[in-house]
Amino acid sequence: MTLITKDNLTSFMDYYHWFHDSYITDVKYEFKKNQIELYIDIYWSGNPTLKDDGTYETNKTKLKMVCKGIYQYNYKENYIDYIDESYLKIININNEEYICFATDKEEPLISIVCKIIEYEELKNTLN
Repeated sequence: MTLITKDNLTSFMDYYHWFHDSYITDVKYEFKKNQIELYIDIYWSGNPTLKDDGTYETNKTKLKMVCKGIYQYNYKENYIDYIDESYLKIININNEEYICFATDKEEPLISIVCKIIEYEELKNTLN
């Protein structure tokens, strides 16, 4: 798994097009391990391919994100799994750095503040 840091945060989000048009397919809360796993179907990763008819073909992948050292999390009861554009930022709380992930900047359906986020692409799992 790859660690998201200050240095690669923007390039990570750019590569996955800020999770535009993506779907969270599963959320696993593992409170004994103090972590939350997110499984996300990403429809815009890397550079889209220009087809002969002038349209773009998206690069689809499934992403697993593991949030560790949970400081705070919120989710809405009527949670819908669609993400238009997500939010990811390093924040300071009581002079400690945390990373904040949210499904939306203004009205997130899921938001997680934690010490560490790691990710990996799960090959051959998205149709």
